[in-house]
Amino acid sequence: MFPLVNITIPSYVFFSTLGAISAIILLFFRTERFDITFKQLLLYMFVSGITLLIGSRLLFFLTMIPEIIRDFSVSKMLYYMFNGGIVFYGGLLGMLFGIWLCAKIKHDDKGKIFNFVAPAIPLFHFWGRIGCFFGGCCYGVENSWGVSMADTPDVIRFPVQLFESFFNLFIFISLMIMSEKFKSQKLLMIYLIEYSCCRFVLEFFRGDSVRGMWGVFSTSQIISLIILFFCMIHIINSIKRKKTIE
Repeated sequence: MFPLVNITIPSYVFFSTLGAISAIILLFFRTERFDITFKQLLLYMFVSGITLLIGSRLLFFLTMIPEIIRDFSVSKMLYYMFNGGIVFYGGLLGMLFGIWLCAKIKHDDKGKIFNFVAPAIPLFHFWGRIGCFFGGCCYGVENSWGVSMADTPDVIRFPVQLFESFFNLFIFISLMIMSEKFKSQKLLMIYLIEYSCCRFVLEFFRGDSVRGMWGVFSTSQIISLIILFFCMIHIINSIKRKKTIE
């Protein structure tokens, strides 16, 4: 007779795993169209996975700098360096850096690789934010309607996680349409613009202070503005180059 095994899987881990599986399946079915070998897929997943984890932890530490400075101590700094959560934008930027670095070393077409990967990002994030909702993190501001959390049943909060999950699903569908129907070669650029706009607005409805506040803006809002700025610069330069060629 086998002993009973009692295993508890955190909601965020469960839904993030679903997101990762969904993203991997999507990428697998896109390999033939983008002429990506299975070996290449595994290599990019391995490298970008490592840089994703590093970036997500590093940005979390940076968001904690105001808190560290407020009551500075070496032990507090070390605590936030090795403990705490992860930040999506840090993971995103870390992953993109890993892909860029790998493509540069392997002399692969960076544009093709980024187009290949782009739709998988919001698909993963769609599931991840559902995990945040059930896990009780990244919660919204107090509101007259919404949901309550287990630890604060008397407080009604705006379900910002579900709204972000919905917008990620919308972004995923829009990218797939642009990829399959319009054969767009700028999927990553489109994703960054769409998500940055969405994230900037939704941050006003977040109620958790862990994400880091710098004046009136959160860390993610500042990163969103920076990303939008560089995307606009890239678009303007592309238009100028096109006019020069014509």
